[in-house]
Amino acid sequence: MFGGFGGFITTLLIEATGSPISAAYYVVGVALITLVAALAMPELGKNELRR
Repeated sequence: MFGGFGGFITTLLIEATGSPISAAYYVVGVALITLVAALAMPELGKNELRR
């Protein structure tokens, strides 16, 4: 789950908030960050390869 610290982070969030739903907020937050990063990347599929 998002690398080696994912389980630690979700456990920490659940213990800090007392709510198991906080793990879902973590997943949604990481997904939104990933979406923004993917949309910010330029399209390179139509460029010709350089030699």
